[in-house]
Amino acid sequence: EYESPRPRRFWFFLTGRGCPYNCTYCFNQPYYELYKNKGNRIRRLSVDRAIEEILSVKENFSLDLVNFIDDCFIVEMGWLEEFADKYPIRVKIPFNCNITFDRINKQVVELLKRAGCYSVTGGIESGNPEIRKEILNRKVSNRQIIEACRMLKKAGMRVFTQNILALPKETLENAFETLDINIQCKADYPL
Repeated sequence: EYESPRPRRFWFFLTGRGCPYNCTYCFNQPYYELYKNKGNRIRRLSVDRAIEEILSVKENFSLDLVNFIDDCFIVEMGWLEEFADKYPIRVKIPFNCNITFDRINKQVVELLKRAGCYSVTGGIESGNPEIRKEILNRKVSNRQIIEACRMLKKAGMRVFTQNILALPKETLENAFETLDINIQCKADYPL
């Protein structure tokens, strides 16, 4: 188990490209259309290859926190299980990763904790479920988001949230809904 460090030096790492979602604001949707039928939508390094890249940086530079910038780090359960077995033994550095709240469940939280996850970053985007669904094509309920944050925080992880203000059709009341859901989630750092 890792102490919660105050990171002095962190590096960004990418273990995979692609995302299973079609959010309207993301570059991935037109990217997938451009490369339709030309390969897998999600491509991932092997766990061993990802760890080797991190160890190479660790050997040559000061490294206190690993920041995985994959679109959705928790997209493949088999990969995450292998990662949770190997990363804490070979790397032993706390990390942050991008998640989606609809994929958070007890098993995912346990794997992230076992691997040494210090914090997660997830997109709420809007506190209004209709705007999230109809404008952003994000099909996750407020209840799912709040429950996911509760589980993550109970496991000792910090939760950073990403939010978008001034969306089309958004009212001032909707903006306050976004503020309110971040409060309910007890977000450590709303972006």
